[in-house]
Amino acid sequence: MQFAYPYALLALLLLPLCIYMYHRRQRCFCVFFPLQSRLTKHSPWYMRLLSHHSMLIFLLAITCLIIALARPRFGKNRSMQSSEGLDIFLVIDTSESMSSQDLTLLGKKVSRLEAVKAVVKNFIEKRVHDRLGLVIFGSRAFAQAPLTLDHPVLIDFLDEIYIGMAGSKTALGDAIGVSSNRLHRLDAPSKVMILLTDGANSAGSIDPQQAARAAKSLGIKIYTIAVAGEESSSLLGGVFDLIAPVAHVDEELLKQVAALTSGKYFRAKNTEDLQQIYATIDQLETKEVEESVFLMFEEHFFTYVLISLLLFFVLQIFSVLWTGRYLA
Repeated sequence: MQFAYPYALLALLLLPLCIYMYHRRQRCFCVFFPLQSRLTKHSPWYMRLLSHHSMLIFLLAITCLIIALARPRFGKNRSMQSSEGLDIFLVIDTSESMSSQDLTLLGKKVSRLEAVKAVVKNFIEKRVHDRLGLVIFGSRAFAQAPLTLDHPVLIDFLDEIYIGMAGSKTALGDAIGVSSNRLHRLDAPSKVMILLTDGANSAGSIDPQQAARAAKSLGIKIYTIAVAGEESSSLLGGVFDLIAPVAHVDEELLKQVAALTSGKYFRAKNTEDLQQIYATIDQLETKEVEESVFLMFEEHFFTYVLISLLLFFVLQIFSVLWTGRYLA
């Protein structure tokens, strides 16, 4: 509750003056009634009660009247959050090597892609005010979902991606180029690309470093993530190279791409690392959300006016019946 005219409450300081005036009412103009003696002799209990508390009733009536003048009202808070937000493209590798089951999820071995999808889904759910898009790449790259604030729909698109849907190889340069092309068309305070892969550039027509320089000129920041289980870096070769060929990740290239755009490079060896990386990016890419609050009020001054009038009426009736006088 709040008051439209809170300064009117200063009138409460005049209550002592009201008490003084009330005590002087005997000298005010009064009209006498001849039935006073009979009424006072046979008065009921509530009249006798009023006789002892007439001053209190008078003060309550004055207080309610002052509160009414201050216009008490209750606000119904209706807020609208407005934010330009960030534009973020999630760029995910779906090449054949992403099928390697060297990561765990809920205690179960899963493919790299399945682990990535679970972590990225959680990241999407946290970025409430940002437009997010999804780019898939393998031998070629394409936008699986445009930038959108409809995150449930984006998660549906994320669930639909599968190994090999863009080819078996890794076109890093094309992935950066497609994402940059989508981002540069939009006016946003910050444009971000989160590129995740488990391989080296082995396809496509665009050089990754040239694509990174072009992205930098467009004001786009790129975070690069290399993902692969620890056994993928084993020196045993042979079977492990067939199962998890991520040993050939070009980490140096990913570091250069990130550095060229003022981004950061990350290495994930397990699902926990991956979760921490996306959490770190989530903290790095933040923007204060502006909130406009609109209040709708329900006025309650009339309630206090009615209470005040009712109390004055009761006091007046008591004055007539008990003292035989009309209180002027």
